[in-house]
Amino acid sequence: NDDIFNNCKKILNEGYSDILLISNAILSNKTVMNDISFLFDKLNVSPPCMIIMMGNFLSDTAFSSFKRQESDFENLANIIERNSNLNNNCIFAFVSGNEDIQISSNFPIPAIPDYLVEILEKKIKHVVPCCNPSRFSIFGKEVVLFRDELHKKLSRNTLGVENKNLSTQFYMNTLFSQCNLAPLEQEKSPRVWNLSHSLLYFPPPDYLIIADLTEDFVYTENPDTTFINPGNFSRDSSFIIFNPISGIVQPCNVNQNN
Repeated sequence: NDDIFNNCKKILNEGYSDILLISNAILSNKTVMNDISFLFDKLNVSPPCMIIMMGNFLSDTAFSSFKRQESDFENLANIIERNSNLNNNCIFAFVSGNEDIQISSNFPIPAIPDYLVEILEKKIKHVVPCCNPSRFSIFGKEVVLFRDELHKKLSRNTLGVENKNLSTQFYMNTLFSQCNLAPLEQEKSPRVWNLSHSLLYFPPPDYLIIADLTEDFVYTENPDTTFINPGNFSRDSSFIIFNPISGIVQPCNVNQNN
């Protein structure tokens, strides 16, 4: 979108280069929102160029969660708005989760609905709604974002894995060898067939962000692609900061005691 690009271009030319990744931030969870508030207050001093928030944003698919999500997103927007330096100098990208309430739960999953984007845009200066998966280029580096519980799906459908506990290497090698974000059959990874090409990632990107519910990890054994999982923010407040220019990837977590 040219309008989004023009709004964000100034930030990308200001010298900011860190990107912060948060996954599975359940916005109705008070502990999660307290941690986000604490984190964003700290980042207000020296903001990254981009914060990517990946679903799920809802705790479940019940109608009560659907009704509550407007106020949940408004609370998030209020936190960002009060941190003016962060709000002015950071791009906020939102990637739909595989269990967020959408028109379709088949991949590719559409971006968050327009009425939620409008709530965010009233208070946040640079909002980028992203579908799942998404691919973009920043500082000359290709980045792919994907949110799914792929580790669990592969564990359930892999023969010969002891205790059904996939190693990170096996997990990443499976993705890389197939160059497909949905390497399982249609029943296990439902997709819209005429859009299934969006799940292919060839040529391989510089960074492949696989937001899963497993522990956060950084996998760099493949020379072409760095695989990153930011972890489960709702479980242990884990997130990742990476710099696409320097290649430095730093796993972090919120510790309000420090």
